[in-house]
Amino acid sequence: MAGIPILELKETSRRRWQYSTNHTDGALRLLRVDNLLDKHDPTVVLCEFRDLQWGSSRKPMYTAISHIWEQSPEVQRITKRVNRPLEIETEGNKAHTISWHGLVQAARASKHLQCEYLWLDFVCLHQTSKTDKKLQIKNMGNIYQNATAVLVMPGGVSAAQRAEKSAGWINRAWTLQESTLCPNTYVLLDWPRKNSMTIGGIKNAKFESLGNIAVIRLLGLLEARVSTEDIYYEVDGEEIEGLEMEIKCFGQDTKAMMALWAMLEANGDPYILKSAAWRSMWMRTSTKPQDLVFSVLHIFDADIEVNYNCSVDDLLLELAAKTANFPAWLYIGYDMPINPRSQLLPALPTFVPNSALVYKIDRNHIPVSSFVISFDYISEFDIKVTSLPDLTGHSICGQILEVRGWEEGKPGQSDKEFFDTHFPGDDMSDVDDEPTIPTVLDLASSTGEVKVNSHISGSVGTHMVILGDTSPYRFLEFQEMAVLSFGGPSVLFFRQTVNGIWENCGSARLAKNITETERKHLDVGMCPGAQLTPCTCSGHPERSELKPLASYDRPDRYKGYGYLIPGVDDDDGGDSPDGYGDVWRDEDEFRDSEGDEDPISDNDFD
Repeated sequence: MAGIPILELKETSRRRWQYSTNHTDGALRLLRVDNLLDKHDPTVVLCEFRDLQWGSSRKPMYTAISHIWEQSPEVQRITKRVNRPLEIETEGNKAHTISWHGLVQAARASKHLQCEYLWLDFVCLHQTSKTDKKLQIKNMGNIYQNATAVLVMPGGVSAAQRAEKSAGWINRAWTLQESTLCPNTYVLLDWPRKNSMTIGGIKNAKFESLGNIAVIRLLGLLEARVSTEDIYYEVDGEEIEGLEMEIKCFGQDTKAMMALWAMLEANGDPYILKSAAWRSMWMRTSTKPQDLVFSVLHIFDADIEVNYNCSVDDLLLELAAKTANFPAWLYIGYDMPINPRSQLLPALPTFVPNSALVYKIDRNHIPVSSFVISFDYISEFDIKVTSLPDLTGHSICGQILEVRGWEEGKPGQSDKEFFDTHFPGDDMSDVDDEPTIPTVLDLASSTGEVKVNSHISGSVGTHMVILGDTSPYRFLEFQEMAVLSFGGPSVLFFRQTVNGIWENCGSARLAKNITETERKHLDVGMCPGAQLTPCTCSGHPERSELKPLASYDRPDRYKGYGYLIPGVDDDDGGDSPDGYGDVWRDEDEFRDSEGDEDPISDNDFD
């Protein structure tokens, strides 16, 4: 499928890239790969596809570039050395400088991936047109989802950098959507070796050498970075002795990497994908806070007007309202400050443009990733949530139980003792050596008093609502890291303030399933005087117990080990000698009980 050439710029002209008037606002524009590969004079030829229908089988073969506007130190060094500047006109008659060097590298990789065109926001969007940019933001998800392949350039588009060099790509808001919508997403790297090379023991982890650059699937490289297994490298099936490669191009935030990894490994599972996406949002930044929402609209299939005059608080509440059919935002992290208007959605962290998000708590600046959940998710929410008019709160329908009291349970093994017993030889120097002490909750239900062990985050309220059963990510590599984090149904605690508002004061993981047969309604948020009322909803099935827990296969090293939770009764009715109870018995079955600046410009539009 051929486009209409509308603009052209040769490297030898040394002119600034700027648009004329012969373009169509909102149309897809792509660069011809072959013209960029002209050995004598690389040329940008911009083609416009005015009649393209997204979703049609007739579409051009193109790669889309995911990158960061602010170059990494390594890319800055390379760009200065090669000295091939390309100025891009931006708003206010300003310019942003990239490099022909990186453009040609991207074109080489695109050719290798059998693409005729490539898409780059710097050139394919009219940087000085508010109208074009507004339309293009709405299309951003389509651009990446319909690409033949996506190329990640972690340190910026001006040059490919080595995997061993640090970059801020994973911290940028827009790169989440860019890297997860296309199944063929690669990382473009500077490559010092002649041969291709495979990362042993990891699927789809081959550095495909193109000379002095290489491409590798994002999922494979990311897995190599977060895997707890020993990494080795092979060429033609032969292991390379003594080769070590410390992968730094994804930065140091392990939880951000794991959230992205979960999205890539979700294999179409909407529950894992959406849970990980909400968590990723809280660990990324951009030039404008609104982009935290606009950058994920396609992931959530949410129709929200692109309007930078709206507050990010309003946009987040609107996104929560439009995704309430699967409210994964209820399970982003523990002990997170709560949005006072919602009392369910976490509060937005302190936002400083292009800086890591932090919460200011008691004069301390705490990274958001410290609060975020890494290894499990809720695949089916028992709680039903609807937003109140004017986004002033939420109406909850769920199993809501009164909390009559609580007390300290009997101590169990420490995390370190557990790992020393069941994973001997592993390095456990960073694992907590304090005994695990559960909190015993005394709950009043319609069927009588219930006592259950729990692990509390925050404060215990007067009432408790069940969110749903937690499940570990179904990726074998997560299980050793996560084995102590699975704990059964997740719940929230509420209490009524002196102003009559029901506030979210804490959360917990219960050690066993409980059932409240009579569902109730409660309005939380800016709703003074709200009262618990009987549920009048239709369509709730009769329940004698919560949905059975999911099961999945464990890796061989887990066979024969029970997953233990402190203070849970044994299956035979007696307490374990060490204060732990068995949650799985079957040797073959594990039962769980629990960057890019915005791609438009630095300035955007008002």
